Amino acid sequence: MKVAGIHLTSIGDVLTEDKTVEQVKKINPEKNMYKKLFIKEGRLVGAIFLGDAKNVHEIGMLMEKKPDVTRYKEKILEADFDVKGLLK
Repeated sequence: MKVAGIHLTSIGDVLTEDKTVEQVKKINPEKNMYKKLFIKEGRLVGAIFLGDAKNVHEIGMLMEKKPDVTRYKEKILEADFDVKGLLK
């Protein structure tokens, strides 16, 4: 989906009010980029990507396969992080 010409992807549970869901964000205003992951008990349960759709498919696969991402949660949204490596 595009909003005002910017790609927007929302997958999983992004409207939760569950206090046990951790939110990890990466924001870059210069690149019109905003990313947010929703993590519960070490598993990805939702994600929002605005302006940058890189790794959206892989993030969806992580949500489906449910690996523990606790030790990578701060790195997953970095441009050079190998998200596919977590799917192996």
